[in-house]
Amino acid sequence: NWFADNTATGVGGAISMNYGRAEIYANEFSGNQAGTTGGAINLNLLPSADIYNNMIYGNTAGATGGAVRSDDSATDFYFNTVYGNTGAAFSGIYNQNGTFTVQACIIWGHSDDALSGTTISYTYTDDTNLDSNGNTVGDGVVNADPKFFDPANDDFRLQVGSPCIDLGTGGPSTDFAGTARPQDGNDDGAALYDFGAWERPQLDVPRVAGSDRYVTAADAAVAAFGTADTAVIASGQNFPDALSAAGLCGAHGAPLLLTRTASLPADTAQALADMGVTDVVIVGGTGAVSSAVETALKADYDVTRIFGADRYATAAKVAEEIKSIQGQGFNQWAYIARGDAFPDALAVSPYSFGAGTPILLTRPGSLPPATKSALEDLVIDDVIIPGGTGAVSDTVKDQVDTVIIANGGKASLRLAGADRYATAATIASHALSNGWCDSAYLGVATGANFPDALAGGVATGARSGGILLTRTTSLPTATAAEMGSRGSKTVWCEVFGGTGAVSDTVKSDIWTALGW
Repeated sequence: NWFADNTATGVGGAISMNYGRAEIYANEFSGNQAGTTGGAINLNLLPSADIYNNMIYGNTAGATGGAVRSDDSATDFYFNTVYGNTGAAFSGIYNQNGTFTVQACIIWGHSDDALSGTTISYTYTDDTNLDSNGNTVGDGVVNADPKFFDPANDDFRLQVGSPCIDLGTGGPSTDFAGTARPQDGNDDGAALYDFGAWERPQLDVPRVAGSDRYVTAADAAVAAFGTADTAVIASGQNFPDALSAAGLCGAHGAPLLLTRTASLPADTAQALADMGVTDVVIVGGTGAVSSAVETALKADYDVTRIFGADRYATAAKVAEEIKSIQGQGFNQWAYIARGDAFPDALAVSPYSFGAGTPILLTRPGSLPPATKSALEDLVIDDVIIPGGTGAVSDTVKDQVDTVIIANGGKASLRLAGADRYATAATIASHALSNGWCDSAYLGVATGANFPDALAGGVATGARSGGILLTRTTSLPTATAAEMGSRGSKTVWCEVFGGTGAVSDTVKSDIWTALGW
């Protein structure tokens, strides 16, 4: 549950409990206010209260206990993250009579004394005046920066190097998000419990790699989605239709699977069954996905096909379908990428998925009529162009700008680097700074070929992550630099493709670049 911005004139801005027994776990409390005590939680005369795995931040009490106030109760308070609460006194926790035991918590970001009348052991706190506040202080109470991801934006996960990782010897079986406890979050070979509500997962750079591109795509889809009502299928023998399908996958919340032109691969068919799919959308004409494949799919699924006269017209038709699905929620925004090469469109595919944003395609030197018509018909007023002038010329950009300015928008934004690797890094950095992805997850694929990366872009988007490109045998400088800029916040970095696509040397270099 999430209790946010509630107000009580008296006690307990979000929850007030009298008598009985309480178990409060895996909740988020933020911005709640109490006129007197217990900005988030007020407990009174409870013979037993267990409070664990909660996020309690930014709450306010007019008197004491900006986060929690307990009176004449027996309260066990463990594995919670308490941050930035305020009160006239004791802005974190205030206990009066009864017992209140604090263990394995992170209590941080308070401007005054944070704890009063509690028994504290094995906890991180910014309260340096504990003993004089009626607290019983045990072992392991430390005053040190817990290294949260981004507390200013309410992200209290633990960075690499946090002193709160792998300190506890017992606790709940899962954390705030349902991650199993304990994990070996500092990669020292021992899995111990992390303090606070979040357990940092074990650092890992796993591969998603099958015996061919179809198996890799199937494995990526099942791992990222688990179950899905709808799946999108495109040719694995060429890239344009699959890349333009990323936004459609996002609009449906659907995985992307690949097929041969003439026959449906067994692993693709198995993935559809394993995920419980009922509806299939084919992207591309019969030259890309044959009638035989469509017929085979229709034996088990409701099948529709989206296609145009060429890759540009197909991408435009996909964009029309996205708008149809989203209705009033369509954001009139699009990516326009080179249609005769894959890297730039691949680099934006996770963010296309995340926002259900169309990827329209263009020739490097001229804007196809189908793309221009789509901009006009969909009233697109905001465009990002991935790639430099060699990929999408200034002439094409000018043509695009003419249309979108006439639609009431502004000139398009070009995101480009010195090469495909630097371009992907620039795009990933821009997406992260705009909140379009999360730094916790990264996908990495070869920039030298397309098959492994096609489904990887959608799978990355499903995990709210960014994607970066690499050479097969060496990690590009721009890719390594972008990894380094977010490394301490990255929990999981997944490589799409086997060693023929991304070598073990590069996999090792990724680990190093992330600062692990």
